[in-house]
Amino acid sequence: MPRPTAPSRTSRSGDLLCVDPSRVDEVWPQVEPLLARAYRRFADDTLAAIEADVRAGESLLWIVWRDAIVAAATTKVMLTPTRKVLRVECCAGRGVTDWIGFIRALEEYGRREGCAVCRVEGRRGWRALLKDYREPWIVLEKVL
Repeated sequence: MPRPTAPSRTSRSGDLLCVDPSRVDEVWPQVEPLLARAYRRFADDTLAAIEADVRAGESLLWIVWRDAIVAAATTKVMLTPTRKVLRVECCAGRGVTDWIGFIRALEEYGRREGCAVCRVEGRRGWRALLKDYREPWIVLEKVL
């Protein structure tokens, strides 16, 4: 079961917390409506598949907390034939410009896990927010 090696992060934007897989039941009802926004259009994944992976400990659930949950993301470490990849599977929330900087903490987590790249999959709008990423195959990717 994956375990985060990065501590939670705090900034003026709030706190980034990795939810212990044994406590997902406590927060899933609050993050599900946020993450559902990422699946308004057709995608390879479904929210049900993401939820199953989080509950099974295959993916990690991260939340941004500022008096309430304002954003959520899930990550999965994937082994490809050539490298290890940190995949940000889904990410959504309110006030993205306030918390997008937390992507750096996810990148740090990926580095500690031995990942070669961080891959963000999602709508093209992420490209404008993650300027140091590139867009191969409609995904954004950054070398760690």
